[in-house]
Amino acid sequence: MTLSAAFATTSPLWARSWLSAEYVVDDDFVLRSSFGATKRANSVLPLRPEEEPEHLVQRAEEFFAARDLPTVFQIPSQGFEVLDGYLAAQGFDSVGRTVIAYAPTASVSAGAEHARVRVSRSVECAADWFDCYVGVDGRAEYAAEVKLILERTPSLYLSAALPSGVAGTARLTVIDDVAVLSCMAVRPEARRQGIARALIGAALDAAQERDVVAIGLQIVESNTPARALYAAAGFAEVDGYHYRVR
Repeated sequence: MTLSAAFATTSPLWARSWLSAEYVVDDDFVLRSSFGATKRANSVLPLRPEEEPEHLVQRAEEFFAARDLPTVFQIPSQGFEVLDGYLAAQGFDSVGRTVIAYAPTASVSAGAEHARVRVSRSVECAADWFDCYVGVDGRAEYAAEVKLILERTPSLYLSAALPSGVAGTARLTVIDDVAVLSCMAVRPEARRQGIARALIGAALDAAQERDVVAIGLQIVESNTPARALYAAAGFAEVDGYHYRVR
């Protein structure tokens, strides 16, 4: 398998790094539920194109209705045009466009900020790390459920500290010989001080220590500054997805 295929939207890598509370796995799709916390953990991921998607949509609606949740589909950017068009015709809204990028560890550049900002590591999702992440990411309503999602997969939690406390977070999840970088968050008052680059550098150090060959991540498509940051660090955009919600 090529590295770009390893980081494709339909790759099990992403699910393994962001585990839902409940899974129903089929040859053609995966149904995921986690009490409504994050779309990725509460959505249908189609694994192969459907020429007649009616059955899949009916199955998904029954699954989510039984859990009192909206029906959400995660639609990969390539190969699922029939399903996407059918959902659009059925009144499903398109939201949450996301880009997937990856870089071989040998190609990642951390920049000089890596040495100037202190970044600590922990295998525990500490309270100050989590408070910073949730405060920036805006998931306070589902904080308890999000913490469970994070802790279901062993990960390394990276904290960038200022005198006032934790100002930036990242999470590195190693799966086999690749890793997922997630939960990148910097408090608004601490931005433009090199914290994000320092977190990337610390993640790179940890990945290299664990013989990781490549790191992947997901970026909200409209977040132009973040996309520029990762591109400058050596990440290439290789895939993407959006959600259909009703």
